[in-house]
Amino acid sequence: MSFDPFEYADRMKVRWFTRDLPDPLLGLYVVAKDIRPTIILSPALKDNARLRRCVMSEELGHHETSSFDSLQSYLTYQDLLRVSREEHRARRWAVMHLIPDDALWELAVSNSVITVEEASEMFDVIPAYMNLRLQIFLSDHSSIFTLGEGRIWVYQKEA
Repeated sequence: MSFDPFEYADRMKVRWFTRDLPDPLLGLYVVAKDIRPTIILSPALKDNARLRRCVMSEELGHHETSSFDSLQSYLTYQDLLRVSREEHRARRWAVMHLIPDDALWELAVSNSVITVEEASEMFDVIPAYMNLRLQIFLSDHSSIFTLGEGRIWVYQKEA
């Protein structure tokens, strides 16, 4: 069963809705002392269900991994570094939920050779998310899999 970020948000009592956001924002996670956790999605996502699913998942990643007040200002270089780390943690959480280990292992040991685009379609994610998930997967299992030319991986049988 694939991860449904909208059902997950409802279960976790994270409010979400669509509103205009300033370009280039596609999603925004808002949490503050007196505000219920809220995700705002751009109406620009309306016609791209795959991207909408990915953006919603990343915003949920902020809900699950962030430890800051999202309405604070960022004035220093340290603030920017912290935000960058928060963004990475949220995106990592998203890809780990959208592309579970079990399904990725199943694909890896099937001896199939597919492109990132094909894998993106299979998991219903955008290619950037598939690439990040593969980087995580390959770094966790580098002794078994390697990146092949124009392919996701090549199974390295042990001698």
